[in-house]
Amino acid sequence: MIQRLYYNESIRKLLECIARLDTIIGPTEMICMWYDDLYFPCQNDKELYNDGVWERGQKEWRECFSNIELDVLANFHESYEKYVDYLSEDPNTFMNDPNWKKMQIAAQRALREMGDKF
Repeated sequence: MIQRLYYNESIRKLLECIARLDTIIGPTEMICMWYDDLYFPCQNDKELYNDGVWERGQKEWRECFSNIELDVLANFHESYEKYVDYLSEDPNTFMNDPNWKKMQIAAQRALREMGDKF
């Protein structure tokens, strides 16, 4: 039996957190979740897995999304890449950080383009 992967739902939830600048999750976790846990195309662990595991993981991840969603996520990732080094990780003040505000707008746009009402 093939298990269903929930990357689509998980990424949408993370985008919602970024779109709200969720203070419960906080800035550091929102950054780490995107880069370390959910957006597989930015991960480059191919050297660690020479038995096809990395390629299979990338393929299975992509199968969780439509082509339109993959394009939207790639565009969002470009914004993240542009601002990530300048994002405040202070949980008390990140909501006022102008770069987080740009990420908030990018997340809202991504959700709308993926068909979510936000």
